[in-house]
Amino acid sequence: MADPDFDLSLLQDVLGREVTLKDPKIGVPKPDDTSKASGKDHREPRWELLHAKAKPRNEKPKPSKSSAQTQPRHPELTGPTSLDCHALSMGDMLRKDIEFCPWTQVVDYPDRFIGKKNKPRALPFFDKIFQRQSWDFFYLHNPRDFPGAWPELFVQTNQFEDFLRAINRALDISLTIPPGVNSQKFRKRFGNGGTPRPHFMFQSDDKHTLDGVSWPAISQSDIQAFEKAPAWAQADFISTLTSKPTADTQMDKAEKAKERSRKRALHRRTMMEQTQTFLGLRDPISSDTVVFVCVDVEALEDAPRPISEIGIAILDTDRLRGIPSAASGSGWWPFIQAHHLRTKEHSSMVNSKYVQGCPDAFDFGTSEFPAKNQLVDTVYSILKPYIDQKRKMAFVAHDTPADLRYFSDMGLDILNLPGMLCEIDTKVLHQLWQDSEAGRSLSAVLSDLNFVSQNLHNAGNDAVYTMRAVVGLAIEQLRKEDAELRGELYCPTLWAGRP
Repeated sequence: MADPDFDLSLLQDVLGREVTLKDPKIGVPKPDDTSKASGKDHREPRWELLHAKAKPRNEKPKPSKSSAQTQPRHPELTGPTSLDCHALSMGDMLRKDIEFCPWTQVVDYPDRFIGKKNKPRALPFFDKIFQRQSWDFFYLHNPRDFPGAWPELFVQTNQFEDFLRAINRALDISLTIPPGVNSQKFRKRFGNGGTPRPHFMFQSDDKHTLDGVSWPAISQSDIQAFEKAPAWAQADFISTLTSKPTADTQMDKAEKAKERSRKRALHRRTMMEQTQTFLGLRDPISSDTVVFVCVDVEALEDAPRPISEIGIAILDTDRLRGIPSAASGSGWWPFIQAHHLRTKEHSSMVNSKYVQGCPDAFDFGTSEFPAKNQLVDTVYSILKPYIDQKRKMAFVAHDTPADLRYFSDMGLDILNLPGMLCEIDTKVLHQLWQDSEAGRSLSAVLSDLNFVSQNLHNAGNDAVYTMRAVVGLAIEQLRKEDAELRGELYCPTLWAGRP
């Protein structure tokens, strides 16, 4: 239940004058209110509703309904809310795809990302941040730190967004996590390559703050997981964990741009070397072979943009032993297994507004038509043999975030399936191969490799071509590096001999 005295105090902080809470429209049931008639306890109104009327003293009055129709409103912060952690125990972990926000970023947010006009209004919410929101705290140690070092403290990114959303409703403003490079400071993921993930610490309340907290020591399992992880995963873990906000005065724009470019280059290089290792093109770090699971999702163009097709291409590297890769990996193409799922309820609809769809033109097998409520089970049934065999898998797509969002909307956490090691993005691999910052379409990637393709924007076909692109990019990058070492001109294999 809300604390009326605290609500009144916070409202006075926002308004800068003494007020009393006597609005009959808030928290007072109507005469015919069914809750009153049934004898239910009357509850205080939510704190953001009480604050909804708080305005600066000099703010202009709201326009009338007729004029309000032509006035743009502040965009509402959207997105999923945080996971409920009340049942977690000390040391428990959430799914690998959950994004975490360092607590230092939450505390520093008003000074770094709120403008002069809204900062005085929003500060009271941050000053009393523990009183009106419960926070689920997670901790994570740096295995390379000195013994006894304190861990880094995190909350779910979505939980911080919940907090901003409540402020927006109360003050009619539009605070959000900043876009661009700053967004990465608030959206951190851990666990790639088997590295440690944040552990649950405690759930705060208005009496449980960070004062006097006993910090847990690093667990031996985290140390072992870090030491067993490949070098690329260790580097990624340390970079993600230890990145700290940099004051604007410490680094000029040119230096910041250089640092961002360096991190992107490291990310691309790490992903490429990881892919080459999984394909057996580099010395293996494990005797386990990897199954590449490539997906492509097509959605209808009109809102609410339901999923109409899912393509899945699978390449089991265990079957490639002793098989020559041939030109740009074309020798491995016959080992790609393709699946094409078309949502039964939407099978009669074809995209044509922005791209020309061709759901009837699957070139690598026979399409299946599961109902909408069977999509998740059908996808899982395709992957189940590898899960049952406890195989290691790598998730592949062209622009992985887009496809991961679709699967999340379906209710399938594909990155958290047993054995799933990481994600591989052909758009990122292509950027490294081309030494370019531009993200290109799948058709452009295939064209650069001189791969013949047809009937793109069929999800099944796109999944197969994306898998071919993964193999081709991994092989061509090695050829390119070898040519550069010898001081020779590099030309992609399938372009050789062409005018």
